[in-house]
Amino acid sequence: MSIINKSYNDDPIVIVGGGMASHRMCKSLSVLGYQTSDIKIYSEESLLPYDRANLSKCFSNDKTKPNLLSNDNWYKQKGINVHLATKVLLIEPNRRLLKLDSDQTVQYSKLVLALGANPSSQLISGADLQNVFTYRNWVDLQKIKAVCSEGTKVAIVGGGLLGLEAADAIYNITSDVTVFEMANTLLCRNLNEEAGFEVSKALNSRGIKVVLKAQLKNIFRRQEQLNLVFNNREEFQADVVILAIGHRPADELAKQSGIAVSPKGGILVDHHLRTSHKDIYALGDCISLKHKNFGFVQPTYQQADTLASIFCGSEKKYEPKGRFIRLNVSGMEISAYGDNLGNAEHLTYQNKSVYRSLVIHRGVLIGSTTIGEWANATALRIAVEENVKIPNRHKKIFDNTGELKLLDEFGEAVHWPKDSIICNCYHITCETIRKAITNGHGSLTKIENLCGAGSKCGSCRLQLLGLIHSNAENRTKEKNSFLTSGNIFKYLAFTSLLLCILYWAPWQVGTPITVESPKFRISKLWTDSVIKQITGFTTAGISLFSLLYSLRKRLSWFRLGNVSMWKTLHVFLGCLTLIVLFLHTGLSWGYNLNFLLTLNFILLNTLGALAAFNYSAKLTSHTLIQNRLRFWIIRLHILFFWPYPVLLGIHIYKVYQY
Repeated sequence: MSIINKSYNDDPIVIVGGGMASHRMCKSLSVLGYQTSDIKIYSEESLLPYDRANLSKCFSNDKTKPNLLSNDNWYKQKGINVHLATKVLLIEPNRRLLKLDSDQTVQYSKLVLALGANPSSQLISGADLQNVFTYRNWVDLQKIKAVCSEGTKVAIVGGGLLGLEAADAIYNITSDVTVFEMANTLLCRNLNEEAGFEVSKALNSRGIKVVLKAQLKNIFRRQEQLNLVFNNREEFQADVVILAIGHRPADELAKQSGIAVSPKGGILVDHHLRTSHKDIYALGDCISLKHKNFGFVQPTYQQADTLASIFCGSEKKYEPKGRFIRLNVSGMEISAYGDNLGNAEHLTYQNKSVYRSLVIHRGVLIGSTTIGEWANATALRIAVEENVKIPNRHKKIFDNTGELKLLDEFGEAVHWPKDSIICNCYHITCETIRKAITNGHGSLTKIENLCGAGSKCGSCRLQLLGLIHSNAENRTKEKNSFLTSGNIFKYLAFTSLLLCILYWAPWQVGTPITVESPKFRISKLWTDSVIKQITGFTTAGISLFSLLYSLRKRLSWFRLGNVSMWKTLHVFLGCLTLIVLFLHTGLSWGYNLNFLLTLNFILLNTLGALAAFNYSAKLTSHTLIQNRLRFWIIRLHILFFWPYPVLLGIHIYKVYQY
């Protein structure tokens, strides 16, 4: 990418607005090597850009300032001139001129409007009364904190993202909090009714009252109380009212300056984020692209990164990636990705602790909604962004367990050696993909166009995405880690296979001839009744405990540890049972029922050892034949497990009964 530092003259790039959008723009330009001393920021606020997305967390502490995204020294080091408490009154596009509230004028070469949004409260009668607040910035938060204490009765109007965050935060100050929402459910623009209902239940269980279908008409003061009047219900009295009923793009400055705006609100931009006037750009909450507004952090950051690339000479276009929402309400994780409300096939799984919904259109994942923790949340988000195909067998598993098994494959290939085959359809190795990513092919589409990987059957797409999105530093740490490199797994798989071979060999310890012989003392381990009971129950207990690996894969509420850890533990327990079984039997297979039990147990462990050995071989080489072989070995391993509990139960009954 060629860096084009200035256009037309030596006038600076000017950014109007001092929020998260302007900070991200400066950060991206700095990363790309742009001469940031050519940048000026004009902000109406008296604070440097701060983290508005997590503003609600500041309710619970005594901070006198919000969490700044970068401190003053960073701007000084970059040479960025930040002018706080300064309002731009007018833009003269033909003269490339800004008029400030200080009667000064500023020339610019390029202008970026990052004006944010304004609350929609001015439409409500009584919104200007004392102790009625909007909630958008640090000043609003400080005013609200000043009047709230334990026992204060707070009414929050609006059950969207901002309203729920405020309710959750204020509940830590006063327990008398009521949320009013005019729709049938909370977060109606972001979640379906089922998910919104789950959020309502969680808030009610914590003590935050929720009133739905409540449309606010006006607010008036009677004596010391604020009275809220609704269209369809009784009046409600409160000490403090917080209006979180939405916002409108801040497009007044653009409109006054002759820059085109959408009838629905927002500064009109194209896919290069250019407005109707040359060299004037806009991003963030204030824009309208194809008459669509963007009110979240994620699209704003994507827009800032895109515009920074354009300023550095790229022809990159901004392409919206769909919804990306993550928040925590009352300790409950809520996320919505992509077109989660789309008119398509909806798969839903729900239990007492989680709610999960997948939206699938023509076989590909286009959106998701989750309430509660999901270990594979990152992989899910990327799968939605890349429209990964969902096979029918995985749909059935999700319906029964709430797990999307193919997400476990995400990042798996990060640990594979360079000559491992990642795409069996085109016989493409990990080294080829890594080189392609290093050379700038950092998306699934670019990889498909370059070498075809992931474009045919699609089974390797998540593994490719794991390589694309993995951090180079994390990969180095994982490569150097003994636990994550697969070395332990390889040693355990090899040991397990050797122990199985030992059992299949045509020999056993046998019976000692004299009591003085060492063999007699050793044989007491499997002849003494007390020791034999201990080793017998230990073998049974360990083998049953190893089933936790299967539970970890199949039960959505069992989230302890990751699957790789349990897989390694499963093989270790298999080795351990073979060792304890030797102490229990002395390698004797027994007779009749005992022989059947031993045969079943050794077959079960042998198949497990072969599957583990096959998987450990995949860490150094990876072929289609290996995959198919492992598929059938694992299924036989599971098949031979079913007789085991029955034969074991009969064996224990026979020993104690007879």
